[in-house]
Amino acid sequence: MLRENCKPFQENLPAYSLGALDADELAALESHIATCEDCKAELAEYRTISYGLLQALPPQAPSARVRRYLTNRFASKRTGKLVPLFQRFSLGQLVNAFVMLMLIVSNVFAAMQIGDLRQEQTALAERLSTEQAAIGMLAFPNTQIHMIDPDVQDLTGSALVNIDRPMAVLLLWNLPDLDPSRIYQIWLIDPSGKPIGAGWFVPANGQKYTTALVQSSAPLGDFIAIGVTIEPLGGSDRPTGERLLLVEL
Repeated sequence: MLRENCKPFQENLPAYSLGALDADELAALESHIATCEDCKAELAEYRTISYGLLQALPPQAPSARVRRYLTNRFASKRTGKLVPLFQRFSLGQLVNAFVMLMLIVSNVFAAMQIGDLRQEQTALAERLSTEQAAIGMLAFPNTQIHMIDPDVQDLTGSALVNIDRPMAVLLLWNLPDLDPSRIYQIWLIDPSGKPIGAGWFVPANGQKYTTALVQSSAPLGDFIAIGVTIEPLGGSDRPTGERLLLVEL
């Protein structure tokens, strides 16, 4: 493990291993490496990786345009260990290494985009399931529509409740924007006033209209109200944040 006084130099080790460190930083790093075995060992690992990558690539002659560009570019910026590096590897190998690096970056970016799409797909599937539950609730006999009592401005909505069943659906408009570290948590209030967790939800980005499923282990007739509060990500054992609404049953 590197010592505290090594941290200012650690970030320059990869560039130094490739001979691409600026002249003003080069002298300070070489002076430090001369007396630090930890950084010297770290540098050896970076050199093994970078040299191995370059040597694994077959030589390939670049186009005349690329050769002229690279020659002019490197001629103006040769400092420290940069000259030995380009003497050791052909321009074709360096170009191939650069292309490989760009492909790796592109693959990482594509993977991030796929992850975002999967999250959006999951959110849409959950919303569809909740809206289907709302349609099903309307088909049950004795289902009632309860208006919410909002605690924040502009929030409106209602709840589909059937006291004989262990679920309800909240239909909400104009929920306040949430901090990424917060969620909306649903509570069922029993006759003694005790809140019992009944699920949580996060509205889709940019959506003014939200449906949320209220889940219970007992029929809704055993409770006197439904409430929603803002809680930390992952939920709470009891309400700790701001209350948004209350639905009296």
